[in-house]
Amino acid sequence: MKIMRLKLREISAPILFTFTSLAIAACDDRSRQTAPIPRDPLEQDSTKLPEPPATQPGQDTVTLPNMPVELYGRFRMQWAPTDYREVFYEAKGLPVRIIQENQYVQGSDITRKTTYDFVYDAQARLIQLKLDNGAYVKYYYEGSKLIETREHAKDNLLLITSTYAYAGDKITQIYRVNSFKKVETQFRLLYDQRGNLIEYREYAKNKNNGLFDTYSSTKYSGYDNKRNVENLWMVYPFLPGYSFASNNAGVIRFYFFDGNVEKEVRGRKTITYEYLENGYPSRKAERGSSGSLETTYSYKGL
Repeated sequence: MKIMRLKLREISAPILFTFTSLAIAACDDRSRQTAPIPRDPLEQDSTKLPEPPATQPGQDTVTLPNMPVELYGRFRMQWAPTDYREVFYEAKGLPVRIIQENQYVQGSDITRKTTYDFVYDAQARLIQLKLDNGAYVKYYYEGSKLIETREHAKDNLLLITSTYAYAGDKITQIYRVNSFKKVETQFRLLYDQRGNLIEYREYAKNKNNGLFDTYSSTKYSGYDNKRNVENLWMVYPFLPGYSFASNNAGVIRFYFFDGNVEKEVRGRKTITYEYLENGYPSRKAERGSSGSLETTYSYKGL
């Protein structure tokens, strides 16, 4: 098959990915931020954005099983030169590859880079996510609605099964079974009238009574009216095309419920943004008891 290799070029229309495992905040605070990718024209304002690295040989085409894919665009979130997430898109705006790099050993120059490749069926439904270490995730549907994901190790061992329940088009519950650790977890999601996620509860199963009666909770408030570009990172396995929030939260708080009382725990964060003229974020500043974090956003392609 002859493949035309198209060069990435500046976005005139950013790609919106309404998407992303909510990792526990102590492990990776960035996992629970909402984020989108643009489809409207990207009119860059006077804010100077860091340029994504130049396309390297071989990066303008992604080879997936039986399907070489030409890259048309990309979206990048960056905290440092070796601490970033970058998403690559094909011509229709579907994410086909994520490259993620972060510090592996704290206080050192040792980093870990992970690559995820997305495989779609003829209906443009994501059917498999392939990791560069050989692990993979399979996706199962009823019609166009995702109902289950199964995470496998590279030796095909089933590790985690997640099932999804909806109210209308919104995911309201995720039930997860970790076959390896023999742990069951339930997640419940609450939204405001604009469709923005306002609470994400993680319930642990009580071994004494078999009930999901205690939880930790992340609450989102202070939403702006700008476009969110971080939906892909809200949960794992990734759910491209799903919107957990259309806008950006200004405050994130963390709670724990012991079966009797819900109490706020340490970690509250306030968030401010700078935006491009079209409403997409160019920078984010997070402030909290554990310190501060600056994020820059850049968009190329299409």
